[in-house]
Amino acid sequence: MEYYDHFSYKIKCYGRSFKERRSIKMNRVLYFFPHNLMDNDMGCIRRAWMLLNYFKERNFQVDLAYSDDFWEGPSTEEELNELKKKAGVKNIFKLNKKPDKTAVFNYLKYKLLTTFAKKNKKSFPDLVTPYNRSLFNKLLMVNNYDYIIISYAYWANFIRHKKIMGRPRLLIDTHDFLTSQEQNKPELDLGVTFGDEVERLRLFDEVWAVSAEEQYVFGQFCKNRVRLIPIAFKDNYQYERQNVQYDLIYVASDNEHNIRSAKWFFNLVFPLIKDKVNICVIGKITGYIPDYPNLTKVPYAENLNNYYTQSRLAICPMLSGTGVKVKVLEALSYGIPVIASPRGVDGLVNKTDNGCLIADTSKSFATCIEQLIDDSGKYACLRKQAMAFFENHYSEQKFYDVMDDVFNIKIPSH
Repeated sequence: MEYYDHFSYKIKCYGRSFKERRSIKMNRVLYFFPHNLMDNDMGCIRRAWMLLNYFKERNFQVDLAYSDDFWEGPSTEEELNELKKKAGVKNIFKLNKKPDKTAVFNYLKYKLLTTFAKKNKKSFPDLVTPYNRSLFNKLLMVNNYDYIIISYAYWANFIRHKKIMGRPRLLIDTHDFLTSQEQNKPELDLGVTFGDEVERLRLFDEVWAVSAEEQYVFGQFCKNRVRLIPIAFKDNYQYERQNVQYDLIYVASDNEHNIRSAKWFFNLVFPLIKDKVNICVIGKITGYIPDYPNLTKVPYAENLNNYYTQSRLAICPMLSGTGVKVKVLEALSYGIPVIASPRGVDGLVNKTDNGCLIADTSKSFATCIEQLIDDSGKYACLRKQAMAFFENHYSEQKFYDVMDDVFNIKIPSH
């Protein structure tokens, strides 16, 4: 296992000269993703695994880089080894924000540089530090990549002011519209923040957006190409439907947007229907929901297949947030209609005829649930819409088609 620790900058060169590495005819990728990929409980992690599985399928050679002191990364050597095996990556590198205090010289140098570094409090954070930038630069000194993919504009400045060996194509996977995510911070200036976000995205050859709205916004201000890279799933509606155990399924993590939305649903909507439905709630959001007789809580489920195939409807009562809602797409992949608030269908390429019913009040939300439980004809129609919409826009094949275009890969037809 090759990865950076707090004590050393050393990176092996894998026994190849620069000329030998340049002669290899394999797409070589450096992929930076800051979350722990072994905690598969968020939509952004689901997206990262989509990319890694694609790279493995197309026989790319991938080095993975992460930072575990801003957002959590793999915590043990065993977890790193499991990640390396599962992801099919060649090397894993840890790019922490600062050196360990035991490396006295490096730590004092880090403190000196950060003391004099200019911080723009009116914008969203720049998580690139003098130390992790030096680690990133040393990584590029001994490796010749065809593509460098950075996740989130928080880390865009990894590639600023750097003549990168071999001139790789620079790609940024935005994941979110960060100006919107950060807009409620008291010191933030919206104009400065948006300008900074656009300026960071312009550093790259290509910008990847997860939602149709974000593609439009970034595309208006970025001169480089802005491409919609869909969140994709397998055609899960092909799984045999089991006996329905749950009228509703609700899957969510415990971020601030989901907590607020869950409280709204269970305080205002659920009392209107609690005697009529059985509901299954899955994910860390369960820690914020009271107990009810007809409520099943599953704090963590490694595989959601059994729960989706036993559920009639899915809900997405989002009141805020950005980007496409991954759990909406996941439900649609099973052919399960979704009752959503207006924010719940953000990012979808179509807002109608997509398998979703949109409700903007607690009463209308409850009414939509009751209608789809009571009206089998309307339910069947919406289920058909869900499957067609998913197949046309968010299937695994659609994702592979887009990615093949990104990397100029031609797959011969049979």
